[in-house]
Amino acid sequence: MSRCRRGVSPPAPGIALEDLAELRRWFDGYVRDFYFDDPARQRNIALKEEHTHRVVDAMSRIAAGIGLSAHDRAIAEATALFHDLGRFRQYRDHGTFRDPESTNHAALGLRELAAARILHRFDIADRRQVCEAIFHHNRRFLPERLSERSLLFCRLIRDADKLDIWRVFDEYYRAGERNPVVELGLTESGYVSGRIMDCVLERRIPNYLDLKTTEDFKVLQLSWVFDLNFGPSFAMLRERGYIDSIASYLPGNEKTRRMLARINDFVGVRA
Repeated sequence: MSRCRRGVSPPAPGIALEDLAELRRWFDGYVRDFYFDDPARQRNIALKEEHTHRVVDAMSRIAAGIGLSAHDRAIAEATALFHDLGRFRQYRDHGTFRDPESTNHAALGLRELAAARILHRFDIADRRQVCEAIFHHNRRFLPERLSERSLLFCRLIRDADKLDIWRVFDEYYRAGERNPVVELGLTESGYVSGRIMDCVLERRIPNYLDLKTTEDFKVLQLSWVFDLNFGPSFAMLRERGYIDSIASYLPGNEKTRRMLARINDFVGVRA
């Protein structure tokens, strides 16, 4: 006999690893609604779709590497699956992935999740962890008010996200193509702005609003190492060689070499 009193619902279950297949199926169906017949536009949707699945894979490896419980791994992987949900509507409605010129894709994704109610059958504490991590995943800095548990999931998604964004740009630069959506509308100039380079030499992350050129954007991408948090993340970054690869597309002057040495030293002692 059930121990639940008549009229009282049992507690909602927490997110479990076995729920992830169902959540993936929902995500894949959601994204298909944003497909374009135009190959150029569809390429950008496919870019974000593949990115999402690779972030989930990176998250799984990081979470296992730091010894998370199965329950916390499920929360982390659900966060990875939905972290960029807003990107698809953002691109369809605005034709850009640049938040300042359109909308905050993290907040938009949370509105999409709430409307779909895909997480509503799960425990409210788990839902809040997923939503809070999504909300903060694209912020320049994390707020100090977050609890240790919230910080854990925020840092996890930020690490997993960066690892695959590095892959996306590494493959993009190797292909030698030009896509203004990927490059945030910036133009190539052959030099890095002094303000951007100085930030990285001081182990700081530049502000997106200060970017002037595609070279500035490459340096910003390299500066993300200063916001990595976990040993497995540093190990994955080093084994994949993204730093040296992206840096090879920058002007080969002494200041660039100093910056690269500083970044590689930072990664080397943490991997």
